[in-house]
Formats: sequence, C-alpha cells, structure tokens
Amino acid sequence: DYVFGTDGKPKKVLKLHPISDMDLYRVTTRDGRSTLCNLEHLWRVKCPSNTGDRFIDIPLKQMIGNYISPRFDKRNGKEYLEYRYFLHSCSPIEFSERSYPIDLYTFGLWLGDGTSRTGGMTSADPEIFGYIPYKYRRNKTKYAYNIMGIMPILRNIGVLQNKHIPTNYLYGSIEQRLSLLQGLMDTDGTVSTDGMQGAFSNKNRRIIDGVIDLVRSLGGTATLGKNMTKCNGKIFPSWRVTMRFDNGIVPFRLRRKVGKWKGSIKSKYAITKIEYEKTALGRCITVEDDMYVTDDYMPTHNSVIINVADNLFDICNGYEPYIVIFSDTPEQATEHLGAIVEELEGNERILEFYGQLYEPRQVGDKMKEKWTQ
Repeated sequence: DYVFGTDGKPKKVLKLHPISDMDLYRVTTRDGRSTLCNLEHLWRVKCPSNTGDRFIDIPLKQMIGNYISPRFDKRNGKEYLEYRYFLHSCSPIEFSERSYPIDLYTFGLWLGDGTSRTGGMTSADPEIFGYIPYKYRRNKTKYAYNIMGIMPILRNIGVLQNKHIPTNYLYGSIEQRLSLLQGLMDTDGTVSTDGMQGAFSNKNRRIIDGVIDLVRSLGGTATLGKNMTKCNGKIFPSWRVTMRFDNGIVPFRLRRKVGKWKGSIKSKYAITKIEYEKTALGRCITVEDDMYVTDDYMPTHNSVIINVADNLFDICNGYEPYIVIFSDTPEQATEHLGAIVEELEGNERILEFYGQLYEPRQVGDKMKEKWTQ
C-alpha cells in the first residue's frame, strides 16, 4: 500500500506494526485540521520561541504540557495565549488525472454563481467566458448568461438543485483541482488588499467544505469563519474560507484578481489544542520516508523507528549491557519494546549491516515475560 509524503508523492508502506489498545489524543490546529495519535507519536514542528525557524522532531507527550503559554503584552497591558508549535503545509498532493464529463473551471463557475435549476449563471465579468470550452448566450437580464449544453451533464452528476462538489472531484490531478478552485474563486472569491491571501464566501456549507479540502490538498491553509449575510432584505448564515498559499499556486484566472495576487510568505499553522479523546485500537506504520500526510492533509512523522533508534544503536553495537525503558504505562512500555523487537527481526538494513546478531523473537519473548512478571 501507499500513503502520500509531504512532497506530494506516493510513499510505500514498508511495515504494519502490531495493533494494540492505546490512549488517543486529538491534535487540532488553528485552521481547523485535526487527527488522532498516541503520546509517543512524533511530530515535526517549528517552535519559534525556542528553536527559531528550525524544524525539530518531538513526541506528543513533550508538547502536551507546553504547547500553549499565557503571555503578557507590556504595550497594551493585556494577557494573551501564545501557541508554541507550528506545522507547515505539504506540497500539492499528486493524485492521478481523472476523466470528468464537464470542464472543471466551468463547473467551478457554475457552483459559485450558477442557477441551481439550470445551466445558467450570473456574472459581471464576461472575461470568464473566454476560458470555457462551451458556447454561451447572454440573456436579456443584466449579467445573466446561459452556458449551452451543460444542464444534462449537471443533472447526470447529481448537482442540479443540489449544489456541492462530489467527492471524486476532490481527487483529480493538481491541474484539475486547481481549475475547479479557480472557477470557484473567480466567482465567489476575493483577494486581500495586500494580495497575500484569498477568501471564498458562500451560504452553501457543502461547497464550503469542498473548497477547504481543495485548498489543503493543493498545499494551502484554509480557515473557516461564519458570517451573517444580508441579501434582498433577508439575513441568512454564510461561511467564509480564508486561504493562503506559499508554493506558487494562483487560485484565480481573472486578470484583475491575478494582478493583485502575491501569495503568502509562509503558510504555517499552530497546534492550538491537544486533548485526550478515547482509548481504542490503533497501529503505527513505517513508510519509505520520514514524513507522510494524515487526516486533513496534516504532515506527520513516520515515528516508530525514530522512537527506538537510540535503543537499536546501543543493542546492535553492544554499547550498553542493559537498557531501561521509561514509559507512562505498562502498555506503552510493551509497545516500545515490541517495536524494538520488530526492527531487530525485520529491518532489512539492520540485518544487512549487522547480520543476525541475536535470536530477536526469543529475546523479545523473554523480555516481555520478565516485564509481565
């Protein structure tokens, strides 16, 4: 099997480690991403208040006590909370190109400003129709257009009177996903005055969720906010996605928007919450890179071998007659010991370099038995 690395490319899963009961903690970031992991899991983060702009690899258990710190601002006399650990977005994920029945830029335009019942749409930017592969007709109503031939396609997709981004449209190639996002942003998107971030606003929460997924899969950050919008004398809830890209992605095609766009200097996002959620079955994996992408396109560490690297080094080189493992619970110690045994048994590089120095399974079983006693 394969997972995606933080460079956006597929990485082979080399090993599945034992399934075991473990305490799982939810890690949440400032832009709303979250995932579950145990306290031993490593994260590659920046800690500006301690290590500046340098990445460090630390387990969750070392962050949980100090990821947030109260601070006092002498300038205004106010207290505030400082988040100390930051993740950085992955590169755009390289999903394979897919075949779709509709031009994706056109689909994005229709999702943003299209008429839900038909293939018509409203726009004050006639420039956009120069970017679509369909014939169109301008209606008598100001700013109203009809895109010829797309209504049957929209019906077959299942989005007429049901606007949303179908799941399979979130997993096209980088170019396909960008085209879809550009259509959405050329209609309901705006550029900040400094050109460093974009925003997408809509009252359809399903479309909003799809935009968030598109942005994160393209290596950007997407933060959700809720508004109350007034239109035609009525007030209704709407949502706003604020996005940043520091990787050269331009989420627009309209010249007036592209001309203002500069992109962000950095797209880091802070870890803002670490909370115990449940005790449940879980397992670690080893992949062919030291980083991979997990839920919500969060970059996380391939941590098992790193967690036991010092122990393996001492064992293989015979530097220490005894090794003491300190853990919070017997279960964590057993998991750590099991990881050491598995690497001694199955790590091809260790076996190639050091040879079969021990009978690892026998040693492991004896050590586990001693621990249980």
